[in-house]
Amino acid sequence: METYFGQLLLVFIGATISIILTLGAAFFMDYHKRQDDRRLSAMMVMSNIEKFSRNLEEIADYLGSNDSVATWLLNKPIEELELLPERGVGQLGDASLRLAVSYLRQICGKYFFQQP
Repeated sequence: METYFGQLLLVFIGATISIILTLGAAFFMDYHKRQDDRRLSAMMVMSNIEKFSRNLEEIADYLGSNDSVATWLLNKPIEELELLPERGVGQLGDASLRLAVSYLRQICGKYFFQQP
């Protein structure tokens, strides 16, 4: 009988240890998987913020260049502005200049480009 209880106790201890090891290993692997997922999520968020920042800088540069062209055009005399599309563009890009001239004509053309 004593050997029976001794063997039963050993089986019970062995089963308990295997359960503890199995659950401990599962918890350990799950914990590290969650840590990796958190790191990956943080890296993705930082990457998205960086992409958004670069996109915002590109938009600001584009709007700044268009604003510079419009300011340059507004400082020119009316006679020169009337000749710009036929005359050429000099330092400025043709597309930016034509875009700015068309914007100016749409916005204030009836007041700004009329002959006195």
